[in-house]
Amino acid sequence: MKRKRNVNLLICVIILFLFSNFKNNINNKIIINVKLPEMNHSMPIYDDFFAKLEIPSIKLKSSLYKNNNVNKNIEILFPSIMPDKPNSTLILAAHSGNSNVSYFKNLDKLKLNDIAKIYYKNNTYIYKVINIERQNKNGYITIFNKDISQLILTTCDQKDKNKQLVIILEANKS
Repeated sequence: MKRKRNVNLLICVIILFLFSNFKNNINNKIIINVKLPEMNHSMPIYDDFFAKLEIPSIKLKSSLYKNNNVNKNIEILFPSIMPDKPNSTLILAAHSGNSNVSYFKNLDKLKLNDIAKIYYKNNTYIYKVINIERQNKNGYITIFNKDISQLILTTCDQKDKNKQLVIILEANKS
């Protein structure tokens, strides 16, 4: 009987110890900062468009419209983070080819070090092409979230219909 009481007492002490540590861990939280993406529907809208894309080397000037649909405009893909945020990643997709919505028809002509500009909230963000990739076309593109601001442009590869053209641009350091 005495032994059973000692075991019960020991169990109670262990439970109190665990609860105490659990409570301290709750009160002394380790905070991990996680960068959450902005949802497309919460992006600010200015009149019909809220940003512009310009790529001088391929003579592209286009607005980013509130009607965020690749079948009508250049589409901002989730989980884009607009360029006014630190370490932003803006991902833009558009059709290539020869239709009237083929905004990225000349994207395959971009070369390393070419420049793209995003005009957003009365600021100009300048990016330089640092990588050109052809990824398998499977409905996804693979990008790496680096500790830099970047612009990702993607469209169907016109040379290989099984590939997706992915252009990675890094923000100029000013």
